[in-house]
Amino acid sequence: MGVSPTPNFWRQRRVLLTGHTGFKGSWLCLWLQQLGASLHGLGLPPERQTSTTPALFETLDLANSLGPEHHHLLDIRNAEAVVELVRRAQPEIVFHLAAQPLVRLSYQQPEQTWSTNVQGTLHLLQALRQLNHPCAVVLISTDKVYANQNWDPTAKPTTLAATTPTAPARQPWSCWQQAGAAASVARNRTRRRT
Repeated sequence: MGVSPTPNFWRQRRVLLTGHTGFKGSWLCLWLQQLGASLHGLGLPPERQTSTTPALFETLDLANSLGPEHHHLLDIRNAEAVVELVRRAQPEIVFHLAAQPLVRLSYQQPEQTWSTNVQGTLHLLQALRQLNHPCAVVLISTDKVYANQNWDPTAKPTTLAATTPTAPARQPWSCWQQAGAAASVARNRTRRRT
């Protein structure tokens, strides 16, 4: 039994997609556009050394279909630019895919990897805190944050284990998600007591 998206839900829904120029981000960008979302994309220009040539983003001509008001080439490590984009886009839903995902590059450039994956995510979350309306956030991570337990590859691993520079730089997302859930429970308990 398959699950299909509800077009009426997505029609004109304000969505911010970080990493929209990457491989997975390009597919999600295309899909959200076809569903009628009011989509803003944040990302770097596709890099020839780390992506297919031509990049999927370019093959799908997503820069043109988004238009200059919704296609934003900027670095997520630039906190002020991220705050400004969030202020302009006023997202109701955020899909955060922006990251430096390549293991080999993470060994060559560990500081850039951490800066992008950790500090960039923090910049996004801090910018979203300034919104005056609810906003759902989906933080996308990688299988590299989990321990390789040499078992059924279809089973969901649950043990976090950093074995590459990319992994710990992506693990904070899982920790923030858990901390956010705990903070939400704590806030609800506090409200009930008063």
